[in-house]
Parts: sequence; structure tokens; C-alpha cells
Amino acid sequence: MPRYTVLIVEPDDTRYGPLADVVRRLLGQPPLRAKSADDVRAWLEPQPAFDGLLLRFDDDRLDARALMEAIYEGPGLPVAVMGAQRTPAHSLFALRHGGVDWLDTLSRESVKGSLLRLIRASRWRRRALARTGQLDELRRWIEDIIARIDAGEVGVPSFPRAVLAYQEAYRENRAMDARTAVHLLEQDPALAARVLNLSNRATYAGRARARTLAGAVKRLGNSAIYNLVIAHAIETLFSFPEGDFRRIFGRMWGTHFKLSSLARELTRARAERAGLGAEQAWNAGEESCLHGLLHKVGELFLLKQYAEAEPAAGWDMGEVLEIIAEQQIHVGPEMLRRWGFEAPFFRLASHQYDPEALADAEEKARAIELHLSGRLIAGVGLSYLHRLPPGLTVGRCFDLLGVPLGASGGEATEGAPSSRTGWHARARELAMEAFELMDPRRGDRSSAASRRARRTS
Repeated sequence: MPRYTVLIVEPDDTRYGPLADVVRRLLGQPPLRAKSADDVRAWLEPQPAFDGLLLRFDDDRLDARALMEAIYEGPGLPVAVMGAQRTPAHSLFALRHGGVDWLDTLSRESVKGSLLRLIRASRWRRRALARTGQLDELRRWIEDIIARIDAGEVGVPSFPRAVLAYQEAYRENRAMDARTAVHLLEQDPALAARVLNLSNRATYAGRARARTLAGAVKRLGNSAIYNLVIAHAIETLFSFPEGDFRRIFGRMWGTHFKLSSLARELTRARAERAGLGAEQAWNAGEESCLHGLLHKVGELFLLKQYAEAEPAAGWDMGEVLEIIAEQQIHVGPEMLRRWGFEAPFFRLASHQYDPEALADAEEKARAIELHLSGRLIAGVGLSYLHRLPPGLTVGRCFDLLGVPLGASGGEATEGAPSSRTGWHARARELAMEAFELMDPRRGDRSSAASRRARRTS
């Protein structure tokens, strides 16, 4: 059981003696003593060797207010204040600067109560310091992986050969015929089967169910099929065969899939609002969907690295995931560059938290839609993380997209529909439906789910 030491800050010897005797009896060891402000500062350097202070507040020789401010802003140790002349202003000052108790008298019972409060506060401080140290160690470990990637010591995995072939063919001719697409897909039976399976998920409900690979290509079009090919490649590279990390990957990848599906709908709605035809709006949505699948791919890579390295035990997995989410922006963009994706993919991934910095208007709008999708997914509890991503607020995103949340009234004004009929209402509805309709692992749910999905297509 840990032992606790207190520092008694008391210039007066006659008051110190009885108090020190009580503290020694209660804690089982003698306290430390400081008679002046300089003594206190000496005890605090380089690291305090005690867990809390009993500080005389009403002795002008100490300048207790300045001492409490220095302790609060420095090591943050808990303080029990001693003084007979207490005022509301004094009490408020003490509370704001680490004070856990005020002793008007120095009876054994009052001192005992103060020591218990000091010990309780000290325990919380020790736990916080230990957690901070672990987080710093974990952050350094992740940063070391990033440095090794930059130095070429850790390689970025390559897509499967069949995926690379399809990727190259699609870039050369985005309007390639269905026969060519099917031929490329059939080079890898696992890829072909996965694409056919994904093409019939609830995400694409509202279009006739595909029973053959050729039917899937004709049903969805080249842009959507390309997205499914890339999704299969990501799953192949970063999924786990079994165990806890398989479940963690499923939650993480599921979040990416929901985000990308919601971004698709937002982009498609914006394209239709701008007067684009149905096919153009569809393809614009699919491009945003692919950005959504890839712009946080660094999370998946760092998770795989963490799992394979088997780092020191004892790190909380929730904290590991928080730091992975924080650091992924330093990995993902470079991965996309090495995989040969076009410059917009690199730029959107690099500016996922500050989309306003993008110069191109279309890229900026898509980056905002991606960020908004992430906020909405997290806001309705569908993210694998328990916090909102940093960056723009939901309201600011809608303002930048030309559909401010503040718009209200019976009829929508041009460029700012009412909150009842605007994008924000539909976006929240889509976010709520995301788990049921957009989770790649669950497929079609029910006739009710299919009816809701048809409204999104």
C-alpha cells in the first residue's frame, strides 16, 4: 500500500509541533516542514517529494496566495488550507487553486478529515500522472512507426495484382465496357465474389439485384464497381483472421464505410441541387464515396502495425485508438501517394480537418462533406471512437455548403432551405440510418430497410 507524505507550511513553531505530532500518528511517518515561501519552492524542485500540503493561509510571512498559485500552475498538488480568518473570497480562491479543505481549527478529527481529502486527491493525481506517462509512451511509439515509414524502414503494402490491373484499366478508360470490366475482375475469383456480394448490399438498394458479375457491373456502373474493388483491396490488406483485432478492425472499417456512404449522399444531393443530371450526380457521389473510404486509411495501417508489433501490455485499447486517430493524418496521405492515387486524394486526406485551406472549390466542398459526415456519424454514436473529430463544427460545415442551420420558416429560400426540409435534416436522417443501411458486413436487413434505402438512391 502506498505511503503518503505531506509538507506542513507553518512558520510558527508553537503551532507546528502539535500539528506535526497528529500528522505523524495518522500517517505513520513524520511530515516534512517549510517555514517560508523559499523553503516551499526548494521542496518543489526538481520534483516534489510529498503528496500534498497543509498550508498556513493567514500568516503574512508566507504570501500564501502567491504560493498556492505557483503550486496550482506547477505540480498541481492538493492543498489543505489552515487559517482562522476565513472569508467567502478566501474560500473561493482556495477552491480555484487546488484547495481540498479549510481547517479553522487543528483538532485531531479536523486534521484527520483534511488528510483523507489530501490522500484522495493525491491518488487521483498519481493515476492521472501515470496515465499521462503511458499516453506519452504510446504516442512516442506511434510516432516512431511514422518516422520509420518516412525513412523507408516500414513499407506500405501493395494492392493485389488483380486490383492493380483493374485500377490501371479504369484510369485509362473510365467508360470501359462491361465485358472488359468482368474479364479483369474474374482474374481473381475472391475479388469477383466480393464485388458481386457488395454490389447487392443495402447501400445500393433501389437498383435491381445483380445475380451475375456482368449484371453487377451494368447495375452499378464503372465508378461504383471501382469503389468496391478498392474496398476489397483495403479489407485484404488490413483485416485480421480472428481475435480481438478482427473485431476492432470491423468497427473501424465499418465507421469508414458509413462515413463514405453518407458523404456519397451529401455530394449527390449537392450535385442534383446544382442541376446536374442523374448520371453525373451518381458518379460525383461515387467519387466522394471513394474519398471517404481512403482519406483515413492511415488508421487501418497503424492498427495493423500496432497489432503485429505486440507492444508493451497495459495500454488501454481505447486510448490506443484515440492516438491512432490523432496520428493517422501523418501516414494516410503518403500511402495514397505511393498507391498512385490522383492528387485530389492526397490533398483531401491532408486537409481533412481544415478543408477551408483547399483552393479548388469542388475539392473544398467534398472535403467539407467528408468532415461533416464524420461529425454526424460520431454525433449519433456510430463511430468506433467516443469523441467528435477535431475541426469544423456541423453548423460551420452547413454554412460553407450554402445550407445554414439557422435557416427556418415555412418555405426554403434559395440557397438556404428550412431546417425542416434542408440538407441538415436529411443528413441527420441518413446518419441515423447508416448503421442499418450502410454497414458492409450486414447486407440487406428487411423490407423496411430496403424501402428506406430506396429513398436514398
